[in-house]
Amino acid sequence: MEARILALEEADKRREKEMAKEREEKTALKTKTQHLAEQLLAVLERVEKLENKKDAALERVAKLVKRVQELTPPDVELVFSWARGWRALIGCGGLIGPGLGLGAMLSKDTLMASKMASASGSFLVFSATCLIATAFGNVRNIGTRGEKILVCLCCLLAAAGFYLPGYTTAGSEDEHTTNWGWLGMGVGVVCTIIAPPILCKGVSMWSQLEDHELSIAVIRLFKSLPSALPPMVYLAVASMRCIVGADDESPLYQQCGNPIVPSLAVNVLLIVVWTLSYIIAPLMKETKAKTWVDIMALRMGKIEAVEFNLLGLMSTFAWMLFATTNEDGEPMNLFMYSLTWLFLYFFFSLAFVVIFDVVIKPILFPSSATASDDGAD
Repeated sequence: MEARILALEEADKRREKEMAKEREEKTALKTKTQHLAEQLLAVLERVEKLENKKDAALERVAKLVKRVQELTPPDVELVFSWARGWRALIGCGGLIGPGLGLGAMLSKDTLMASKMASASGSFLVFSATCLIATAFGNVRNIGTRGEKILVCLCCLLAAAGFYLPGYTTAGSEDEHTTNWGWLGMGVGVVCTIIAPPILCKGVSMWSQLEDHELSIAVIRLFKSLPSALPPMVYLAVASMRCIVGADDESPLYQQCGNPIVPSLAVNVLLIVVWTLSYIIAPLMKETKAKTWVDIMALRMGKIEAVEFNLLGLMSTFAWMLFATTNEDGEPMNLFMYSLTWLFLYFFFSLAFVVIFDVVIKPILFPSSATASDDGAD
């Protein structure tokens, strides 16, 4: 009996050992399974990160391909074939200012003539921008007589935007209006004399650019127009409500001097910035191109520093004038006249410095221009 009990106890002990062994195996298996699961999750996370990196890399490659396509200009002849088509449409915009001036000159109604002359002045900058873009639409053919005639015609139309309204208002009975008319005629005559050779010289300098540089310059020029022209039209139309509502009880400058002059000042600022950015900039050598760091650190030559300061002062007075705008119309006060004359002073100073640096200096001092080109190379 005792032997049987001992046998049973030994059997129980063996069973307990087997069960403990099974529990240890299950625990080890569970631990191993958890470890494998963690490794699998880590692998999945790595795969996901690799996929994200792959997507980011593909996106980066797509952006680089797009950038390369943008920086790689099409054939220059193809670009000019596009430009020749667009310049006809843009040139129509250049006829608005001279057309209104011609209508003012031909009008028999004194009030209507005065309104059309003022409207012509409001659209003067818009028309000039369109005419400049038209003149630079096919610079490779500047050696031909037809292209030179077209460039000179653009200059004469821009000058007509000054001369025709001035001719209309110069015969006014009001002395102040007459003085402004004579000023407009004088500016028109000066533009007629000096604008064609300056613009022809600028177009000729563009024609000497490399094919890829010229293609990029023409594309950027025409791409800039959709962002440059709408603000000019908006500012010109902002004065039209006052001009259209004017009566003959007093001269129009007493009714609508403000907002015409402030809007015109900001438009002049816009065309100056547009010209410097898209007409003058392609002619500047890479060594003369300034970044924001260079500007903030004042790392620039004497002429560039003068241009930068004149543009800053001009911008200040333009925005001060624009801050005083009254679209309902009122006469100009002494403060606005002072701002206007200061604005014109800095504008003509900047125009002279830029024309001297880009056009006159290479003609008078070709050796210095050649030396600067060699230094840039």
